[in-house]
Amino acid sequence: MTDYNESEVRRYLQSYQRATRNIESLIAEKERIESQVYSITASTGGEGGGGNSAVGDKMAEGVARLCDISERIPEEIAEWERARAEVRRVINRVGQANDIWGQCLHYRYIDGKGAVNTAHDMGYSESNERYIHRNALRCAWRFM
Repeated sequence: MTDYNESEVRRYLQSYQRATRNIESLIAEKERIESQVYSITASTGGEGGGGNSAVGDKMAEGVARLCDISERIPEEIAEWERARAEVRRVINRVGQANDIWGQCLHYRYIDGKGAVNTAHDMGYSESNERYIHRNALRCAWRFM
């Protein structure tokens, strides 16, 4: 990366929260599919469709979706965990360069707090937080 681009740094650091949301979404989807399959099983008395081909088809479809997502989840979690680890590495490097900058980035991109809450938690005014944040982003650029 040659020239500092604030929006690019922000997008990069925001990938931590995107990864977290994607992992949570995959797990929630798996839980929804499991619930649907279990409800079909319960409604048929656990006999896999009870002779009704429509119910059996629904059950088979649900099990196939469950198998598919169960295979995808570990791969996608591993991919998102790598992204999260990389963002943490950058934020930790910024923190080594300047504790306050690292703390600001941690609040904003790891904890997902907004500028107002970050300023409050750090004990700064919002304008000071923005100044700190801009400097922290410039520093993060060097470590990406």
